[in-house]
Parts: sequence; structure tokens; C-alpha cells
Amino acid sequence: MPMVADPLADRARRSPDGLALVDRGGASARPVRLSWGALDGVAGAWAERLSSAGIRRGERVAVVEPAGARFA
Repeated sequence: MPMVADPLADRARRSPDGLALVDRGGASARPVRLSWGALDGVAGAWAERLSSAGIRRGERVAVVEPAGARFA
């Protein structure tokens, strides 16, 4: 079964410095930009946290966080 991170990791390998995410964060905030490589690193960190909590590849989890770079 393909995982959410599989296409992300593939894109990060092909274009690690390419722009993946821009979070404008509201009128007063400076935009936050993440490259594909950085976003892949964030996904890897989340995977490590979940694994440390006993979650295994293929298990479903719910993540409740505001959308945007703060989530990353």
C-alpha cells in the first residue's frame, strides 16, 4: 500500500531545493517557504515520532493541527 510520504520522498529526491510549500500566515506574518527536501525531513521527523509511540507503517492515525508551516 502506498504511503502519503512515498510521493513526497520521490519528489524530494528529484528536486530537493524546489519550492514545496508557501505559508503566508496572515497579513502581518512573513511568508514561510519550505523546499521539497525540508518538507521530506519534516515528514521523516513525524514518522520517527509516530514510530517511537508504537505506530507502525500502514497504520492509520489522525493529526489535528492547524494547516500551514507551523504544522511542519
